[in-house]
Amino acid sequence: GTSSKISDGIKTASLVFGSVVIFTPVKYFTKTLIWYDLITVFACIYISMILIKAIKDKQEGANYFVFGVFIFLGTVINDIFFAQGLLPTCEMVSIGLFIFIFFQALALSTKSSRAYANLEKVSTALQHSNDKVIHILESIMEGFFAFFHQARFTYVNREAEFLLQKPQEELLG
Repeated sequence: GTSSKISDGIKTASLVFGSVVIFTPVKYFTKTLIWYDLITVFACIYISMILIKAIKDKQEGANYFVFGVFIFLGTVINDIFFAQGLLPTCEMVSIGLFIFIFFQALALSTKSSRAYANLEKVSTALQHSNDKVIHILESIMEGFFAFFHQARFTYVNREAEFLLQKPQEELLG
């Protein structure tokens, strides 16, 4: 849709301007930099709109990601204005990149810790469920056993141990 057309347009413009920089002398490509700077500012605005939508949609980790991206985009725009002589600041994109990477790491670690917490919950629930099944199987008065392919026992209740006249430790595996 429209989103992919805008993205493709930004990619095409970047490819064209990048080619101009590579294949033309400095005196030519420096005259096109203002146009590429404008496309870069437009791309920053477009990315910002997408990120705001991600926050509105409450996507996990979007807040950290958006904050880092906004800092980075702000430093990119600052550097464009600084290079054009429109702002009396300094080049700051390296600081913005550092902050961006930091917030990416923060978002990733937050997602990882949530995934680990969910894994712990699922593991605990599985263990609880497994304990219930074992309790039920142990309460069966008949011999019960389960085995996997090649006739390897995976479970033997006490009655099955008695009927097979071998301890569970010998039968399993």
